[in-house]
Amino acid sequence: MTQGRSKILRNLAFGFVCLLLGILVAIQLKSVNSTENQLLLQNTRTEELRDELIALQNSNRDLTTRYSDLKDYVAQLESQTASTDENLKAILEEKRKAEIYAGLTDVSGPGIIVTLSAGTDSSIRDLDVRLVVNELRAAGAQAICVNEERMVAMSEIRLGGQYIVINGKPFPSNQPFVIRAITRPDDAERALTMLNGVADNLKFYSIDTKIEKLDKVSIPKLRADSPAYQMDMLS
Repeated sequence: MTQGRSKILRNLAFGFVCLLLGILVAIQLKSVNSTENQLLLQNTRTEELRDELIALQNSNRDLTTRYSDLKDYVAQLESQTASTDENLKAILEEKRKAEIYAGLTDVSGPGIIVTLSAGTDSSIRDLDVRLVVNELRAAGAQAICVNEERMVAMSEIRLGGQYIVINGKPFPSNQPFVIRAITRPDDAERALTMLNGVADNLKFYSIDTKIEKLDKVSIPKLRADSPAYQMDMLS
C-alpha cells in the first residue's frame, strides 16, 4: 500500500515538472518570436526612413540649384532694365540694401572679430554669446555672424543640453565661439572693453575674450535651411 502511494506521488511530481517545463518552453518561444518581429519592424522602418531622407536630400539639392539659376536670371534682367531707368535703379538699390540687412547676401567691410574661449573647468553659456552680439549691435554693427551663422531678427541663440543652438545648428559649449561683425572697429572695441563691461563680465566666469580689428571682415549669408530663413508668417 505504501509503495503504491509513493509511486503515485512520484508520477504526480514528474507530471508537474513536465508541465512546468512545457510552460517555460512556450513562454521562451513566444519571447523569441516577439523579439524577432520587433527587429523586423525596426529594420523595415529604418529602411523607409533612409529612403525618405535620400529623397528629401535629392529634392533639396534640386530646389537649391533651381533657386540659384532663377536668382542669376533675375539679376541679369534687373541689370539690363536698370541701365535705362533711373527710378528702377533706385528701387533695385533699396532691394539690395534690404537683402543685406535681411542676411540674404554675403557682405564684407571693416570690422572686428571676437573669439570667446572657455577655461579648463568652464564652458560658454548662451548668455555669454548674446551679451557680445547685443553689445556689437548697440555699437552700430551692420552685420554679425557667430560661428559662420548669420545673425538676423529671427535668429536664435539658446542653450540645448551641452550645446548652444544658433539658427537651429548646435555647437559644443566647451569649444571657442567666433563672432564677426562689420562695424567701426574702434567703437566696437571700446564698447566691449569698457570698465565693468562685457569683457570684464565674461572674465569673471573664466571666459577669455580675444578681440581683433580688421580692415575687412567677411560675413556669409543666412543658410537656406536655417529656420530663420524658412519662417514666413507675414501676409
